[in-house]
Amino acid sequence: KVLRLPAMLTRIEEEAFAGTKAEVIIIPATVTHIGPRAFADCYDLKAVQFCSAETEWDESAFENDGDPIIITP
Repeated sequence: KVLRLPAMLTRIEEEAFAGTKAEVIIIPATVTHIGPRAFADCYDLKAVQFCSAETEWDESAFENDGDPIIITP
C-alpha cells in the first residue's frame, strides 16, 4: 500500500497520519515541515520517500515505525 500525499500539502501536523497502514509514504516537495509523531505507530511502514531535501521533520515523526528506509533526493 502506497500513501502518496497531495502536492498542495505544505505542513504535516502532529499525529496527522499516526497509525496509518501504508507500507510506503511519498512526501511531496511542497511539504516543508513534519510535526511530532506525524507518522508514529505505522507498523507496516517500510519506506518514506521525500521529494525535497529541504523538508524538516521532528525527531519523533516516525516513532515506533521499526526502521523504515528514508529516501531523499
